Amino acid sequence: MSESFFARIRLANPLNGRLASFEDWDECVRHSVSYANELVPGMFGDVMESITANQAADPELETLTIFLRAWFDAFSTRAISALELISSVSGLFNDPQLTTLRKAIDDLPLGNQYQLSPKSVGKYLGYRKGRVAGGLVLEPGLKINERQTWRVKRVGGI
Repeated sequence: MSESFFARIRLANPLNGRLASFEDWDECVRHSVSYANELVPGMFGDVMESITANQAADPELETLTIFLRAWFDAFSTRAISALELISSVSGLFNDPQLTTLRKAIDDLPLGNQYQLSPKSVGKYLGYRKGRVAGGLVLEPGLKINERQTWRVKRVGGI
């Protein structure tokens, strides 16, 4: 398809919102599907609306959002290992941020019959690296003493 074809589609059918980091996909696929939907009304709908609805229906998203917010509130963007994370919320403490973080960790689906260990937490973190939830993202940090560290950062200027 030619660039002029996509330009005509964009002009004829402006859409609200963009799918971050998929701008080319948004330009080609989403606009084309939207244009086809105008030719046959109700056939396809807006792809972005479907994605937003699917994300809203994600049962793990809320759990991950609560966890990332609690982590960010407790450690900001400092990189820590899974062992440090568990150690920080083990035992008695009076810090309300650590209490919130402990509750968030307890609610994580860690596998191994939900056993809290550096290995189970590390696997959970590894499977969720790069996932955005509540304006925050989990990123791998440096390996220190053969232990992977992790940090939570804000995304999109939120």
